Amino acid sequence: MEKLPKSYHTFLFPFIWKTNKEIEWDDFKKILSVGKRWKETSWKSESIPHGCTKEEWIQHYSAFQYFTESANNAIFNTHDDNVVRCFEFCQYSDKGGKYIIYNGSKRYELIINHIRLHVYDAGVAILIFELENHDYNSVDDINIINERGSPFLTEYVQMAILSVAQRSTILMLSDEAATLANGFSTYEEITIEQINEIEKLQAKYVKIESQLLLPEVTVQEQGVEIYDMMREHMYLIHDWENLNEKMRNLRDMANISHDRIERKAEALENENSKKLSNNITALSVAISVLSFLQPLFSVVNINKQYATMFSVFIISVILIWRPWEKNIKAWFKKGKK
Repeated sequence: MEKLPKSYHTFLFPFIWKTNKEIEWDDFKKILSVGKRWKETSWKSESIPHGCTKEEWIQHYSAFQYFTESANNAIFNTHDDNVVRCFEFCQYSDKGGKYIIYNGSKRYELIINHIRLHVYDAGVAILIFELENHDYNSVDDINIINERGSPFLTEYVQMAILSVAQRSTILMLSDEAATLANGFSTYEEITIEQINEIEKLQAKYVKIESQLLLPEVTVQEQGVEIYDMMREHMYLIHDWENLNEKMRNLRDMANISHDRIERKAEALENENSKKLSNNITALSVAISVLSFLQPLFSVVNINKQYATMFSVFIISVILIWRPWEKNIKAWFKKGKK
């Protein structure tokens, strides 16, 4: 009979995989060598991933039934929108590796049960080590190990993973919002391109808020309390409220700037329309003058070439006069003074 572990430990390491806008999932997938180093474990229905032991199957199915539909999608990727993609590292799927912890000169060796990776479409990822302790009995040793991570029940592990992903995502969005805000100091400096960037971030935020930043993940009373404790312990609510405030400020700045740009465009359009109208009026006057003078050219027998040149001169004078009319009148008034 196989000897049971003395304790189980799960360590979570969050990181940002989408470090710039140009990086797409296909790029990161190549880095991971999916299919060689990592195998995907996707739950598009209530079926359990292949290759599970009976005990793992029961744990997974129990967790699946424990959470709400939205939470299952954010934890297990049950839909086709790929809010999260779940992977398991192939090399340690048979407990072939060890996780080493040093506390001063003392060395702790834990057996690696699984190495998992949850990659979120939002741009963050969680690297997960599931470990077993077979050698250390004392409370002091267990506490030292626990300082590097905390043991959870299967459902609580998933809650912890989701909470860490939420916190990492909130911090990532906050950094993006701050970077945008720091790009301009006054409303006058905001360009159409910057407004478009704000709108893109807002669309990203709304999508993440509905898919990942879930206020509830289970209807079980104890689970609700533990999830709330995790969110409180990680300052999720506080950071979420700060993020909301940043997003509101960006939206206000974008709206004010957009209105100002529209007013300027409308004023410019009106000015151009007025100029066009003035030019048309001037051209009509010029044509009327020439129509009046044309019979006179015939009477005085002016050469046709000179008549044409005179006509062009008259039209040019009238067209040039109209745009400069105000300036010329102001110049004359100034000269009289």
